[in-house]
Amino acid sequence: MRLVLPETLDITASDFAGVLRDVTERDVVIEGSGVGRVDAAGIQLVCAFVASVRARGGTVAWSSASPALSEAVRLLAVGSAVGL
Repeated sequence: MRLVLPETLDITASDFAGVLRDVTERDVVIEGSGVGRVDAAGIQLVCAFVASVRARGGTVAWSSASPALSEAVRLLAVGSAVGL
């Protein structure tokens, strides 16, 4: 399954959290090139999603990540948690 992250991945992304809860596929490729705004809450959402996929024996890969997303992952030191 290919999952496209929204342009704004922050505390206001509650609708997107519902989308993530509905994903049942074991293997997911995340497309994050369009993320322009991200905060710690958005990164936490991605961390929880990746953990849930891994917990059911699935894998997560990234097709791309925007500079904003990459920087937030680096600053929060969660690269291994999200697989990026």
